Amino acid sequence: MKRKLLEAVAAGRAREAELEAFCVDGPAHPDGHWTAKDHLAHLSWWRSRNADLMDAVRTGEEPPPSVVDDEQNAVIYASRKDTSVADLKSEARASWDRLADAIAACTEDDLARPHPYATGATLLDTVSGNGQGHLAQHLMFWHLEHGDEAKAEAAQKWAYELDTSVARDERHRAFAAYNLGCFYARTGHAAEALPLLRKGLAGAPELDALARKDPDLDPIRESAGLKELLAT
Repeated sequence: MKRKLLEAVAAGRAREAELEAFCVDGPAHPDGHWTAKDHLAHLSWWRSRNADLMDAVRTGEEPPPSVVDDEQNAVIYASRKDTSVADLKSEARASWDRLADAIAACTEDDLARPHPYATGATLLDTVSGNGQGHLAQHLMFWHLEHGDEAKAEAAQKWAYELDTSVARDERHRAFAAYNLGCFYARTGHAAEALPLLRKGLAGAPELDALARKDPDLDPIRESAGLKELLAT
């Protein structure tokens, strides 16, 4: 499993060039709207924190403190919005190194250790959430915002394939299917979304409660297929 995780990290590092290509120096948006380099800074911070968390759990040290995501994201934006693209690219690449090093230092048993804050999650589960899966999410946001649904879809399908390859059981493959289904629902493609959502709910029944309120599903919320899926 460790080898697969390191391969996924290497793939994420290479794919991030897609986001880096949109990064340019310039003033922050007056309304706080994120530029490509703001996305890059955000991704880099979370990868580095995850490396710190993995190292701490592996060695028995105190892990980084729990944070409220939205509050922390605002702090990251405020502290990095005026940083040069060159510095942010350097930090981002170093954060991939740190994540890879943290994985390499773990044994298979270490990767199965519980996450200190996320109930039911392990260190293994954190890699996609702060690595390739997180990158794909932000590539999706970026491309949809700029009207390129095809590239957004490509990023999500890429992450789905990687996440499926490193999933440790059917439940985790179900989460990967649900996430891709959410993308298709978000973009209004019920026919593509429903089989993936069905697979997700069958393999991870706890997702049912999320699906009933997940805003990603709102564009197809009134479809007969989704109503039938959530009727049971």
